[in-house]
Amino acid sequence: MSKQEMSSPDATGGAGTFFEQHVNATFLALLLVRGIPPILTDCQLEEVHFQTEHLGWHTDDVLLVGVDGAGERHWLAGQTKRTFTVSSKNEDCQKTFADFWKDFQNDSHFNRDRDRLAIITLRGTDTLLKRLNALLDCARASISGTDFSHRVTTDGYLHQTARQRATEIRTIVELTAGGTVSDNEFWQFLKVIHILSFDLNTPTAQTEAWMKTLLAHTTSEQDKPGTAAASWRGLLELVGSTMPIAGSYTRDRLPASLQQRHSGIGTAEQTALQTLKDHSATIFNGIRDSIDDTLVIGRDQLVTQLLERLEEDRIIVVSGPAGYGKSVLGKHAVEILQRDHFSFAFRAEEFATSHLNETLHRAQVGVGAERLLALLSGQGRKLLVIESVERLLEASVRDGFSDLLGLAKRDESWRVILTCRDYSVDVVRSSLLEHAGLPHAVVSIPQLTDSELNQAVATFPKLRRPVTNAALRQLFHNPYLLDKAARMEWPEDQPLPQDERGFRRKFWHELVREDHHNVHALPQRREQTFIEVALRRARALSCTMR
Repeated sequence: MSKQEMSSPDATGGAGTFFEQHVNATFLALLLVRGIPPILTDCQLEEVHFQTEHLGWHTDDVLLVGVDGAGERHWLAGQTKRTFTVSSKNEDCQKTFADFWKDFQNDSHFNRDRDRLAIITLRGTDTLLKRLNALLDCARASISGTDFSHRVTTDGYLHQTARQRATEIRTIVELTAGGTVSDNEFWQFLKVIHILSFDLNTPTAQTEAWMKTLLAHTTSEQDKPGTAAASWRGLLELVGSTMPIAGSYTRDRLPASLQQRHSGIGTAEQTALQTLKDHSATIFNGIRDSIDDTLVIGRDQLVTQLLERLEEDRIIVVSGPAGYGKSVLGKHAVEILQRDHFSFAFRAEEFATSHLNETLHRAQVGVGAERLLALLSGQGRKLLVIESVERLLEASVRDGFSDLLGLAKRDESWRVILTCRDYSVDVVRSSLLEHAGLPHAVVSIPQLTDSELNQAVATFPKLRRPVTNAALRQLFHNPYLLDKAARMEWPEDQPLPQDERGFRRKFWHELVREDHHNVHALPQRREQTFIEVALRRARALSCTMR
């Protein structure tokens, strides 16, 4: 047979079978070490089932069962597809979403609040899946079926390909349902579907490398790498023999030799993850996303566009002038993803260290970076937000940040959002990012639109008068300054500031000095304190720059 006539492994199905075997070995490895299943991030993996049609599931390639701290069982049912095409005319796609829909409608074994469905695919094989992920994230960002329908049908909100994916999937669902499906039901359906991408059985095989690292960390054998490699081979052999016969496993049903080699993930690792969550919560709680603690201007389209860009580039620099809401954008992206994906936050200056482990130590995380990343190796997507990255330009040592970029380069499942003042973007890119060789993009945040500003004026009627002044109205397009304006008083019998200098003078007297609280010379004392703090920061920066 000539070379042209020979079938490729992909065409004959061999590559797909090997990929599925490696995927299932990954899940058994997580089961062995009592790890965290993908997507079910608040659970410990307790059961793994292969070929689950006999258990009543239509989504039948693999079923993971996780148990949370309250003892509740969560299900993740997955279809493993080395390649996948989203089209209502594609037979494989038809069957996948039809099976998803049937399981989604089965209340006897699927809880929409805690159970999930997944397409498990080879990372990087199908760029169209990136647009599908953006569609699914859009569903999770929406507050109702009506809201989701509005987002999908509004020009410029989602990429055209993502909108087309919605049409294709809805066609399949309605054919399966035998009639029209409501916007709300379709939205609820898309919210529980995830794309889980691994690079298993490939030349890079990063997922396999991290799984072996996790196995090495959980063995007491002297030759940890050798033991991990042997255990991985054993798991692959086990899957190969039991996948065709619908094998089901709990940890105590795994071979005794594997159980003896590896202990479960310990208290230190669980504590480390909780510490990181608490650390991140402190940072996010410090990001104010409301005007006068009342009105949240969601800027939903910007958040959706950011999530779309995260599918294209692994590092996104969110840029804009001071007060435009860069941090708020990152916070809102995390709020959408954090239920099903691990999402963490740091301030940039925390990476002004000689090693990434020093950064983690200062944050009181009890394990090192390699162990932490191994712990998260089964997760298909992780998100990290780093606040005010331009502050690292002031640091004489920033190897901790370089270490972080190196790890992100090795593990393609990480996505990083960096917030940065607009005037520092070029320096940040040239000094911190380009030498790391990681693809990155810049998302610039615009000022508030007239519609968003009018929303604030409707909420705070006292702003109706100052926004009639052209100079003040222009200032109020900055969310930070709008928040300050909403906290000020604008009496009818007092003249309006006529320019930015006048507004800042009013801000200083009303919100900094608080002239209306004139007891024990407090306005003067507050003024002196703020000036002293500003001078000390300036002197510290001057010393650093030298």
